[in-house]
Amino acid sequence: MQAPIWYALAKDEVRYVGEPVVAVLAETVAQAVDAAEMVEVNYETLPAVGTIEQAASPDAPQIWKGAPGNVLIRMELGDQDKTEKALSQSAHVTRLELKNNRLVGNALEPRASVCERDPQTGRFTLYAGHQSPTGLRESLAKNIFNWDLKQLRVVVGHLGGGFGIRAETYPEEILTVYAASKQNRPVKWCASRTEDFVGTVHGRDQINSAELACDAQGRIQALKIDTLGNAGAYPTGGVCIPLVVGTKITTSLYHVPTFYYDARMYLTNTMPMGAYRGAGRPEMIYLIERLIQKTAEEMGIDPIEFRRRNFIPAQSMPYTTAIGEVYDSGRFS
Repeated sequence: MQAPIWYALAKDEVRYVGEPVVAVLAETVAQAVDAAEMVEVNYETLPAVGTIEQAASPDAPQIWKGAPGNVLIRMELGDQDKTEKALSQSAHVTRLELKNNRLVGNALEPRASVCERDPQTGRFTLYAGHQSPTGLRESLAKNIFNWDLKQLRVVVGHLGGGFGIRAETYPEEILTVYAASKQNRPVKWCASRTEDFVGTVHGRDQINSAELACDAQGRIQALKIDTLGNAGAYPTGGVCIPLVVGTKITTSLYHVPTFYYDARMYLTNTMPMGAYRGAGRPEMIYLIERLIQKTAEEMGIDPIEFRRRNFIPAQSMPYTTAIGEVYDSGRFS
């Protein structure tokens, strides 16, 4: 698949509300705001996709030509045939669908960056509120500006909150460095709260459908999960993290003999998604615990007893889950 490219400024199409279109340089914020209001852009209205359900529909507009069906990521784990067989043969199967709504990270400190050029060495220093200074430096110097790494230094001070949302390379950081290289003077950018809402990666936005199979005594036999996720308009470094790390802990403290997981991440005309506070783990633990609770209630078993009955026994340590994750120790009951 040809991956969508997230440019510093929109090229040909604007794919989400908040995507940068024009950069304005001025001496003061007030001057920049006044100048920005004078910019006129003519837009042609194109079909848009705003939700997972819309993106997954057969007649959905294509967000990116290289992503048929708007599918950016497809991931499968576990044994599908074995899981389906266990579901069909078990005494009881509980089904549950949950939606994790999209959210804004909303750190106390909005994103900001300052870049200046050393007149003697010609090298740049970027001061940025960022969680991954090494990654940001490599992304900007090597991948975007084609510089030697020593040409750019990234300095990060104390952060007013990060939570995963500050780990991406954003258009504004690219533009700050570019402007400083062209102006030969320091350039500063700081997001307003509104700009931070629409211009910083969002989190969650998943629809999870799960089936839990048990025998007549209430012992888990199989687990199946289908995940539909919203990737936003462009792939980011963190868009796959919820899928990768969330599945590692999906079975949690419970002995699940067989497990199958099927996930699809869809492109939509929304702010790109990234890693945020737990990045996949809260979604999966929320799902499995709700599923465990519902199963116990449907089977008429005390929820505490049902959990105790299905905990991984201490004598099974080290324990390997149905998808190969190893618990080296643990005593849950």
